[in-house]
Amino acid sequence: MNQERVPAGTYSLFILPQNDSLWHIVLNKDTTLWGLEGYNELDDVAYLEVKPKKGPFTETLLYSFSDIGTNKANLNLAWENTKVTLKIETEIEKKALQNINKALSTAAPDDWFIWAQSAEYMLSRKEHHQKALEWINKSISIKDNFYNNWIKAKLYAHNSEFQMAASLSAKAIQLGSTEPESYKTYAQQIETAYSDWKKRK
Repeated sequence: MNQERVPAGTYSLFILPQNDSLWHIVLNKDTTLWGLEGYNELDDVAYLEVKPKKGPFTETLLYSFSDIGTNKANLNLAWENTKVTLKIETEIEKKALQNINKALSTAAPDDWFIWAQSAEYMLSRKEHHQKALEWINKSISIKDNFYNNWIKAKLYAHNSEFQMAASLSAKAIQLGSTEPESYKTYAQQIETAYSDWKKRK
């Protein structure tokens, strides 16, 4: 939080205005406190300095999140014409990748789905595009079906390789005819994507 490492947990939050340009935000391990009575600074886990800013009038104290991403978000506190923002960063992505790698390392030899799911998780993460292709190719090598070809098509589309994406989605449509019950859930999105991608270079 604001580049200060805070262990996962539940904390009480104190806002201590010092002057018009400096506030202290404190996270404390004691969640039983009511106001400052019984407060012990030895239980502080974070002591942050923030600069308040002017903002639109807010009648009651308002907490909100903004700029939300996979690993980060801003926590905003607004009251009257004053606003402070705390930058929160997490290690969700790192932990997710650790969990995925662990699951893949123990996957059954015939489990094509876990490889497809793992590749799908990487769809919006271009820095892992090559790894996602390796995983989806592994899935297809175990069992070639409409679902993993659809995931592979989306991976190429996210990388702006639309002709390859169109070719793979056409293959997914063809394979879908062999398992119509499962395919019908995805039919509209696959066929719409195919119509779009085949027109793009």
